[in-house]
Amino acid sequence: MERAAVLVLGGIGFAWAVAFAEPAAAPADAEKVQLEAMAAQPVDIAPWAYAWRADRAVQEKPEAYFIPRRLERIDRVYRTASAALPPDQLKSIYYNMPDLLRQLPPAPKGRLQAGLLWTGGLTQYRVELRWPAEDQDIPSPDTVEVRVYPTSFGWFGWTVDTVLSNPVISADRRRWAYTNEPGAKMDSAYNARVEAATETVAVFYADTTSPAGSPRTVPSIHVTGPSVGEWKRMDLEVEWGFQPGTERRDLDGRLESHVALLGSVSPLADDRGTTVTAADRWKSRAAGDVRRGIAIPVLYAPQARRGLDSRITIWTATTGFTFRLADLEQGPILIPEHGIFVTKAGTGQTARQFARDLAARKLKSIRQMTREHREAASLDEALQEVRLWTCPTGTVAVPFLQVEDPPMQVQLPDERWTAAWRAASFQLRGKHMWGGLAFEVGRVAHEMELIGLRAEADQVYQHFLKAPGAKPDGDYSDGKGALEWATSLRHDMGYSHDGTHASTGRLLFAMAERYFLTGDREWFERNRVRLQAAADWIIRQRTGYMKDVPNRHELMVAGLMPPCMLGDYAIPSCDWHWYYVDNALSLQGLQRFADALTEIDAEAGRKYRDEADAFRRDLRRAVDREAALSPVRLGRDGAFHSYLPRMAYARGLTGPELGAPQFPDCDKFMGALPLAEPFGVIEASDVRMMNTLDVMEEQGTSVSAVHEREEARGKLGLPTSDAWFWHPFTILPKASHNANIYLLEDDVPNFLRFWMNAYASVVGADGKLWEHWHLGNYDTCKDPDNGTAGWFMENFRNLLVMEDGESLWLARATPRTWLEQGKKISVRNTPTYFGTAAYEIVSDLDRGAITATIAIPSRKPPRTVLLRLRQPQQKPIKSVTVNGKAWGEFDPVKEVVCLHDFQGTARVEAFY
Repeated sequence: MERAAVLVLGGIGFAWAVAFAEPAAAPADAEKVQLEAMAAQPVDIAPWAYAWRADRAVQEKPEAYFIPRRLERIDRVYRTASAALPPDQLKSIYYNMPDLLRQLPPAPKGRLQAGLLWTGGLTQYRVELRWPAEDQDIPSPDTVEVRVYPTSFGWFGWTVDTVLSNPVISADRRRWAYTNEPGAKMDSAYNARVEAATETVAVFYADTTSPAGSPRTVPSIHVTGPSVGEWKRMDLEVEWGFQPGTERRDLDGRLESHVALLGSVSPLADDRGTTVTAADRWKSRAAGDVRRGIAIPVLYAPQARRGLDSRITIWTATTGFTFRLADLEQGPILIPEHGIFVTKAGTGQTARQFARDLAARKLKSIRQMTREHREAASLDEALQEVRLWTCPTGTVAVPFLQVEDPPMQVQLPDERWTAAWRAASFQLRGKHMWGGLAFEVGRVAHEMELIGLRAEADQVYQHFLKAPGAKPDGDYSDGKGALEWATSLRHDMGYSHDGTHASTGRLLFAMAERYFLTGDREWFERNRVRLQAAADWIIRQRTGYMKDVPNRHELMVAGLMPPCMLGDYAIPSCDWHWYYVDNALSLQGLQRFADALTEIDAEAGRKYRDEADAFRRDLRRAVDREAALSPVRLGRDGAFHSYLPRMAYARGLTGPELGAPQFPDCDKFMGALPLAEPFGVIEASDVRMMNTLDVMEEQGTSVSAVHEREEARGKLGLPTSDAWFWHPFTILPKASHNANIYLLEDDVPNFLRFWMNAYASVVGADGKLWEHWHLGNYDTCKDPDNGTAGWFMENFRNLLVMEDGESLWLARATPRTWLEQGKKISVRNTPTYFGTAAYEIVSDLDRGAITATIAIPSRKPPRTVLLRLRQPQQKPIKSVTVNGKAWGEFDPVKEVVCLHDFQGTARVEAFY
């Protein structure tokens, strides 16, 4: 009789079983012996990579089909570029990228027989081909090519492929080992060169079959080496049911590993409620006041590069979450969101004790700290604390240039904020715009609509409505219907910004929103055919991508837009990824087009609404899985929190960790945040989105960055205790969505901090806005950027007037100082989904009252008007009257007065 010790590679379809002949140790002991025997052995990443094999009719994982797709692009585009374009056109317009001018090796002579693809570039590695042991013909080594494909930016980026040669062949000729040549460099962002790192290996040779015509001989590919290191043993404990209210909560689950080998799980020593049902599964029921959880023996890879670092995912009936084993080297992992505590076995740490000790330390997140800090008293104070102290001594803020109001007129008690409103809106009328970049211009045009600049917005639309429908820089099938010019693309590569900042979805969203903000049916009907072509293009790209893959429904990105370029740091070395922002904007555009069309042609609109619903389901499925597979991250509160990366297949890594900066450090100010904006995929209040925003905030206000700011202030004799509060970390506000999500979450203090600080870092002495921050000087802005002005005005308008489904918010996020005694806020002629809105708020706190007079929109009256009155001392509302009558619909905690199904003019008085 034999006993089997099973090492679980959860979620990848198989387990490793090692047999021991009797007399054998007990199964648990045999398993322990096997784990110990594998410790210090090289880590092989193959079980966790996507493998393509020519002897399979259907690949095990549909992602394996990315391998031949990528190789086809390399042969069709990159390998032929030097012949298709002369050197003066082949080179990058903006950057020094010598790889573009290098001669690539000839295309492989044989057919693709095997390939391996993974996330996390390797710089030092060993590739081993293992041929089947059966009596099959093995090709001669000189007829086999093994190629690797280094790239700075990911699976579809530019590469100069390398042929590995001179394999070390085993005595039985069944194992061939290749080693890469260390020290090679490759092009990266902004003229830099980095170590050549690959995520793909491919094997080519001519078909070989036996005389009987049996299947070709195909090797398996295995990858080891210094970049992934050696296995190390660890025993860990996972505990639950320790948080108040969770003691009687069931938790059935299973484990999945990534670059980790797991032994069989077992209940914790005193756990009477957990039953192990398989090597990697359990059922847990309440069992009194005892530690509940499981013990897991594990082998992990402590030396592996990011992306290939060891993780464990816990799947339950409703969700999944992942933690990194390397994080346990620094201490226990507490995940409040899921009620989970993980620690190394033998530390004596328990969940309840750790939680008590952590609470006693009173650590706080940046968001919590912000809520406890006072708001900026004025724009002058924000300018001083964020910017002016970094400038030469004596620099002061002079008045902005006097310009006219936009159609939406605003008068605020802080005259500098009023001037800021006028200056930024006036900037939107000018020529300062990246005119061909749909991704940037679409947002700006929408902001024009929000403040009533209809004619100016239409000029932008007409430019793109006339576009021939070119294919932008991405893995798209065609460009027919796209709202793109993409004039800079040549030889299927983007050589300038036009086409690499594509977003048909964002433009379509702005154009459809025009109908709701203006009620201009005639404009929509006049342009309907062209808008419908854009919607059809989105549908065709997302439904047709990889359509011939037999198991496409298992593809994580099935139903998402194809990977695309979204940046300007490596042109024309593409950085194609499945960016969530691209998908969110495409969904928003499709949804709002469907909504507008439904009001005009219900039958035609139904088709597009159905398509938008299907798109949302597909995107939600991908996002849910990405969220589960992205490791929790340590916050400043001492706990670990979920995090959504900016793109699919990132496995929780940020751009810098992946080696692809994109604007740079996009993960601090855009990332996956657009998924939670209106008509998107998830709610802003989704705990995963809130945690993601916290992680991004704390990346931007890192301890080192704040310390540097404190040191600089200290040298000038300035206070340092709240330097963190005034620290702007968004170098490129026009691409940010942080303030948007804070406002949707109704987190006003954090919204105001981010919005004010970012504005103060980019505004010029004349009130015009730069593209990037200008800390260290406060000059007249000679190079205004309308993208920044649009971002600023979008948030400015929404803090004053903002739609929320069938509700209309008024004064949702006004600074508290704006309602001090005797001050007044006046807003007139505001375009909204419901018609034109206006209001005036007057503070008379000496008599304990704040009064608002509201002209409720009449074109399509909102179901609810939500008026927020942010009392300067945060005193709660005691009573309310509306048009002189007592009114009971108000929330004293949220400081909101609700007007349901109210029409005409409302005079609201709140008493304190």
